Amino acid sequence: DVYNQILADCDNAIAKMKTFVNSSQFSPTAAKALKAKVLFQKGDYANAKTVAEDVISSGGFTLVSPASFATYWASPNLRTDKVETLFEVSFTALENNGTNSLSYIYNQDGYGDMLCTDDLYALYSNTDVRQKLIIPGTRGGSPALIVNKLPNAAKGLNNDDNTKVIRLSEIYLIAAESEARAGTEANALNYLNALLAQRDPSATPYASTGAQLVSDIITERRKELAFEGNRFQDMNRLKMDIARNGQYPVNARSIPYGDTRRVYPIPQGETDANPNMTQNPGY
Repeated sequence: DVYNQILADCDNAIAKMKTFVNSSQFSPTAAKALKAKVLFQKGDYANAKTVAEDVISSGGFTLVSPASFATYWASPNLRTDKVETLFEVSFTALENNGTNSLSYIYNQDGYGDMLCTDDLYALYSNTDVRQKLIIPGTRGGSPALIVNKLPNAAKGLNNDDNTKVIRLSEIYLIAAESEARAGTEANALNYLNALLAQRDPSATPYASTGAQLVSDIITERRKELAFEGNRFQDMNRLKMDIARNGQYPVNARSIPYGDTRRVYPIPQGETDANPNMTQNPGY
């Protein structure tokens, strides 16, 4: 029922919206992209493929180029050029007068609470532009891989790193995985390699098939969407066990699929408002 309502809302929005203004406002293309993402998370790969390919072919958006990749992430400005960002949440000093932005969580001049793990960093080649958004440094006197994907907290601009919700790169990866699962592997490789060419032009294009192709696409999702809040949802969608390295606390290294810790608690306000609501196990 929840999925049906979300998808109905997307269709309603697509029908009513007519124009693109900037990356902080939903457009018909952004609404279609959200619909593709919802269908994909649901596991409806056939329909996710159709909607994602419509976004790619008729939305007028383009992938950000390798030369512009670092500048794209460093800029706090909204996009009006239909490059990469389909929708982002805009933060300004007026709209978010505090230090609770995603940028502030990653940046060492802010909270600096989250770092990149060694195993993720090792996935990037030295010619991959995405690697340059992770900076080897120190935290608390120990070696650390610092996330610089949202860098403006370091400039005192705590509110000016917008939170990117949907990017065209993700839609390419949705199309690629959906095509691979449909058995149309040539199409899947076209989408996957089109993205790879904009991130690591020196890399050898993928030529995998079958289960290995799906695995390669999932790896590229991890690399491309790192630090944007997608990996945990992917692991739940794919029913993958969480197996972390020794950089994590012992009790957080192994969290199998189905573990109660992978389901969020129901907010107290909801249980107060509805006495028939039963709290999820473990909370």
